[in-house]
This record gives sequence, structure tokens and C-alpha cells, in this order.
Amino acid sequence: MARRIAASIIALAFTASSALALTITNKSGKEETVGIDYGNSEKVETVAPGKSVKIDGCDEECGVTGIWGYSWMAKTGDTLVFDENGLKPSNL
Repeated sequence: MARRIAASIIALAFTASSALALTITNKSGKEETVGIDYGNSEKVETVAPGKSVKIDGCDEECGVTGIWGYSWMAKTGDTLVFDENGLKPSNL
């Protein structure tokens, strides 16, 4: 019983930490690069084909941009997806 409770707590911790990040998934066939604008700082993330990256620090909102004509305001818990048509929220 204690093992099941411990396993449940660990699984919940992993689930909660995943929900506390912005996720960018690359379903395109090439490496994609995005800029993350936190307002007072910026960083660039590269996402390999078929992979995802988790971005921390978008608690309120942060800008996700690139030179290919996309720009999104995103926040913690959002998922953005690259596909053959570019970057978009996963629910579209």
C-alpha cells in the first residue's frame, strides 16, 4: 500500500511540473528555433524534429516569436506545436 501511495505521489509531481511549463512540440521534419521574450529578458530555444521542449518562466505571459511570421503570447500550461504549416497552439 505504501509503495502505491509513493508511486502516486511521484507520478503526480511529474504531472504537476509538466503543467507548470510552456511546451513547444516539433512535428515538422526539420529543426525549429523560437525566441522566448519574458519582458525583461529573452532566450532562444531550438527544438529538434519529433521532440518537445519545456519552457519555464511564462507565469503571466511571454512572447514566442521567430523570423518566419509567427508570434504568440503564451503562458504556463500552454502547448504550441510546429508542423508543416508553422507554429500554432495545439488546440487549433
